[in-house]
Amino acid sequence: MNGPEATHDVLVLTGTDHHQFRRLVDWVEAWVAVNPSRSVLVQHGYTAAPGGATRADYAAFLEHAHIGAHLAVAAAVVCHGGPGTIVDCRLAGLMPVVVPRSADLGEHVDNHQQRYTARLHEQGVIDRADSYERFGEAMAAALDRERANLATLDDDVVTETVTAFGDQVSAALERRRVRRGSGRMQWSRGVGRR
Repeated sequence: MNGPEATHDVLVLTGTDHHQFRRLVDWVEAWVAVNPSRSVLVQHGYTAAPGGATRADYAAFLEHAHIGAHLAVAAAVVCHGGPGTIVDCRLAGLMPVVVPRSADLGEHVDNHQQRYTARLHEQGVIDRADSYERFGEAMAAALDRERANLATLDDDVVTETVTAFGDQVSAALERRRVRRGSGRMQWSRGVGRR
C-alpha cells in the first residue's frame, strides 16, 4: 500500500477542493501541540502543510482505498463538510468531527457545507465544530466515544438528508443558470440532466 501507514489515532481529511482550508490545518496544529501523545495524519489537499516542526504527519492526497484503511484504525476523524467523506466516516463506524468550509472565509464557492452540516448536526449524525473551542470539545468527545455500528443509519434520515442536499444543489444551479442565462438543469434523484 502506497502512502502513509495506517497507524494514526486521528485522521484529518480536508477533501480535494482547490480552495485553501488553512483554518482547519491551523486548528489541528494547535490541537496537536496540546495533545502530543496523539498520532495525527492530515490529508491537506491544496492547503500548504505547515513549515518547520510539527507533530502531525501530512499527505497532500490519499487514494480512496487508503482513506478506508486509515478510517479502519483511527480513533477519531476530522473532516470538511463533504457528503461523501461524511458517509465514508459513518460507514467506518466513526462519528466525524466536521468543520464545514466557509465561502465567507474563501474556503469554498458557497456555503452549502454550512447548511448541510447544520442539518446533520441537528440529527446527531455528525459533531460539528465552528470554532476552535468547539473543535477541542468535539475532539475530546470523539476520542472518548467507542467505535459504533453507525453504518446502519435510519433510512428515513438518510433519504431526507440526501433530498434536502439535492434541493440545495438544484437551487444553487438554478441561481447560476439565471445569472448566466444558460439552459435549465433538472435534478432527478441526485442525477443532473439537461
